[in-house]
Amino acid sequence: MKTYLVLSLASLTISKQPPVHITGFMDVSEPSAEYHFAASDGSLLAKDKYVGSFVYSGEKILSYKQKSESIIEISSFSDGYIEKILDTPEISKGELIVKLKTGIVHGKFKLLEPVNEELSLKNSALWICSYPKPVKVKVYSVEADEILLSVALGERDHKKIEKKKIKLFFERKNCKDAE
Repeated sequence: MKTYLVLSLASLTISKQPPVHITGFMDVSEPSAEYHFAASDGSLLAKDKYVGSFVYSGEKILSYKQKSESIIEISSFSDGYIEKILDTPEISKGELIVKLKTGIVHGKFKLLEPVNEELSLKNSALWICSYPKPVKVKVYSVEADEILLSVALGERDHKKIEKKKIKLFFERKNCKDAE
């Protein structure tokens, strides 16, 4: 005896749900900067980058030799652009050697509707999808009507989002369905 399984597609309904998001207004600071100062007197050995150069986190920017003959290498802590770099061969203790514009902005996201108490956002990530590629937003603190956050945006991009209605999505994969 044979047994057959019959499925009826007529009873199966598939509905596409819109991606889950929160909506509000973002108020952010100017992009932050990273500063490197000379730990001691010395002389410049090598300059690997120049004003306007882009550097990745951990990338070497310059090196100098201390009077004690030890060599100091200055590397970036964040991705960013060199805004200022030492131009003299001699270095004095405490002198600004490198200023890096990181593109990281900090701010608040004012929610249009309160956050559901069951929703745990602290120390999580949300996504801005209204760019050519998704931008990750790091969440630090959540109140009923606002979120404290940081986001890595370019110098020009932070002005594009400020005080504009924005949707933040809970998953990066939802960005392709956001539009």
